[in-house]
Amino acid sequence: MKYGNSGFLKSLVHLLVFLLITIKSDAQTTAPLNAFSDSVYDSVKVTSDIVYGRNFNHFFNKMDTLKLDIYEPDTVIDYRRPVIIYCHGGGFTAGNKTTDKAKTFGNYFAKFGYLFASIDYRLGLENLADTIDNFQEVYQATQDAKSSVRFFKRYADEYCVDTASIFMIGTSAGGSICLTSAYWQQSEAETIFNTDALGPLENSSGNEGYSSQLKGIISCWGGLPDTAWLRNETEPNQLFHGTADATVPYVAGFNPDSIYIYGSFTIHEASLRNGIESNLHAFEGAGHGVGQTSPAFDTLEQITSDFLFTHLPAGTGNAKCRNGSDDIVSLPVSFVPVTNPSDGNILLTTYNNFNGVLTLFNAAGQLVHTSPLSISAGDNSNINYTNLASGLYFLQLSNGSGIQTFKLVIMHP
Repeated sequence: MKYGNSGFLKSLVHLLVFLLITIKSDAQTTAPLNAFSDSVYDSVKVTSDIVYGRNFNHFFNKMDTLKLDIYEPDTVIDYRRPVIIYCHGGGFTAGNKTTDKAKTFGNYFAKFGYLFASIDYRLGLENLADTIDNFQEVYQATQDAKSSVRFFKRYADEYCVDTASIFMIGTSAGGSICLTSAYWQQSEAETIFNTDALGPLENSSGNEGYSSQLKGIISCWGGLPDTAWLRNETEPNQLFHGTADATVPYVAGFNPDSIYIYGSFTIHEASLRNGIESNLHAFEGAGHGVGQTSPAFDTLEQITSDFLFTHLPAGTGNAKCRNGSDDIVSLPVSFVPVTNPSDGNILLTTYNNFNGVLTLFNAAGQLVHTSPLSISAGDNSNINYTNLASGLYFLQLSNGSGIQTFKLVIMHP
């Protein structure tokens, strides 16, 4: 794995690796007053390209690595916080985790104290002669979105996540993904097309064995092809939609892909009939979406904030991320770092199985990189440092058992 994006000098003069024993935690152990209901942090840090899963993309005949970006307060946190997962728009064939409303939402909600994650999901190709491809695109994207939910439940300790408070928000196609992630079942998909080649809706794309249940969803101008999917469902929803939307009709109608689709008005009515808490905000006369600098978007952010806050369990933000004393204990795993100056790699070997997260900080305590890491006993992982600037770094390995930190001093000529 490589850290950094620019091309630093690759010749290595000196590298010192020291084991740092137990460390003292001086992180925030409870959320600040008014967290999650108001902006309480001044700055936001973004950690990009965290791998959360993998799956085969049948449209492009290749394996896709699924990544997400995390937006969070620019401070050390040791309390469990709620998560918002964002799915971008783009008609299921375009866009990525940095486009659409990702950065605007990310910076806004991170300052409230949320962990905000914008995800990539597998995209498709349009077949103008058929409509089944549209359902297959949604199916793949839903598999991936569900995997991202399971990712944060799997690595809850490493990312200080309250697993009972994971929400999903999306715009356009992403709004539809929120709806399908909450309400679409395997049996319903199988009535539309043969799903065997794509695998199951649940437990695909990685992080198998964890629940993909959401606390609630926020769909912005998304739609569903069948409101019968809302039967026997429970997740509350907040819906936003322009009444003059010609892409995803506000009430119902054909979308540009010739799929008859139900918009937020009809989804809202069907939700209420099925006993699902549903909240609808219509933007009168608006088309497909609202501008990010408009008063309407300010309204959307405020209503979404209120919806999220009212659905948080009592005491959210008061639970420590790691149980026990303020001392973070060393991992019960023996790691042996071995340097290889010829190619600029640290060879990290463990005598026991390790499943957790690798994090790299610079001397100022700023996060440089984080990613899940799994090493079987006796195996190793190569960490390439040739793109790092000279200086002091801390390489941290953590899981639910504790933390172990290596101090790295890197010097280039």
